[in-house]
Order: sequence, then C-alpha cells, then structure tokens
Amino acid sequence: ELRRFPAAPPPIMEIQASLTKTAKRKDKERLERKEEERDVFREIPLRYLGYANEVGEAFRHTVPVRVVHLSYVLASSYVVAHAASQGSRASRRAKDNSSTVLRPPDPTPHHAPSLDPVRPQTELTTAPSLAVADTLVWQGLASVAIPGLTINRLCAVSRFLLSRHAGHLLPQQARKWAVVAVGLGSIPFIIHPIDWSVDRFMDHLIRPWLRKLITDT
Repeated sequence: ELRRFPAAPPPIMEIQASLTKTAKRKDKERLERKEEERDVFREIPLRYLGYANEVGEAFRHTVPVRVVHLSYVLASSYVVAHAASQGSRASRRAKDNSSTVLRPPDPTPHHAPSLDPVRPQTELTTAPSLAVADTLVWQGLASVAIPGLTINRLCAVSRFLLSRHAGHLLPQQARKWAVVAVGLGSIPFIIHPIDWSVDRFMDHLIRPWLRKLITDT
C-alpha cells in the first residue's frame, strides 16, 4: 500500500507566510531600536535633576548655602550619569556595527566621527569617547554653568533693585520671596536661548576640537 503524503501548500500560501514572518521580524526590530534610542535622562522626572542648581540659585538668599551646594551636586550628578549613559549606548552601537562593511574614510579633515555603520572602524571605536565628552561639555554648560550663573545674576540684580527702590514699601521677608519668584519664573524663559547658544558654540568650536583630539589619539 502506497503511503500518502500531504500535498505541498500552494505558492501563494508560502509567500503569505514569508511576508507575515518578515513583517513580524521588522516590527520586533523596530521596537528594539525604539527602546534603544529612548533616552530616559530626557524624560520626567529625571530631566528635572538638570534644573536643580537653577532652583537652588533662586532660593540662595532664603535657605542655607549648603542647600544651594547640594543642588549643584544633584545637577552635576545628572550630567555625569547622562554622559555615562550616552557613552554606553554609543559603545553598544559600535559593537553592533563592527561587522558591517565599511567604506573608506571621508577625505574631509575634520569630518565628524559617527555611529553610522558605513563609517570607518577607527571612527566607530572612538565614538563612545566622543559621545561622553560631547555630553559632558554640552550638559555642563547648558544645564549647570550658564543657567546657574544666569539665575544667580538675575536674583542679585532683583535683590539690589528691590532693596533700593522698594525697601520702604516691602518688608525684607517679602523682598526675599519676590527674588525667589523672579528666579523661578525666569527658568522657563532662559532654557531654550541657552540651549540654542550652547549648540552653536559647540558646533563651531568645541565639537571640531573634540573630534580632532579624540581621532588623533
């Protein structure tokens, strides 16, 4: 007696199964890539730690000075943690791309090191260092140094003007809290101009120097 085997599926069914499998694989890769690109340090509540020193400066004349110093410790810790996170992500991407076929180096002298898989292997190996240095400098300027100095000076000027022109109208405690209000109220208005200015400064001066320094070592 001859054994009967199941008939082979029609070609259309094979094509549909293949397309479904490919679509599921791409969806999985897309989700993994989206999760990899997610930066928790730019999300609430962690992002608020970057503003800690600005809040501390606003309260400088109403709290002990060690509280202001603590706010700088928190903001600086946020900067260091964010830089470490960026370096770790860049390192993982460099490892993932290390087996990719690479094209020759760009002839431009100061071409930016990139995590793009078609970049030369030497650039891929330096990308984590560049990511850490870039994040440290950018965040140090845009999140700690410049905003802290700006709020400090705004509060100092406000305190001086209130003491000189409203000293006979407002008691000292009211003037202190008015200065706090000026400092806190200024934070939303200084963030974007400072970020934009630091971006331009980094693009035209710091980043080219960092790229040259790291790629030459």
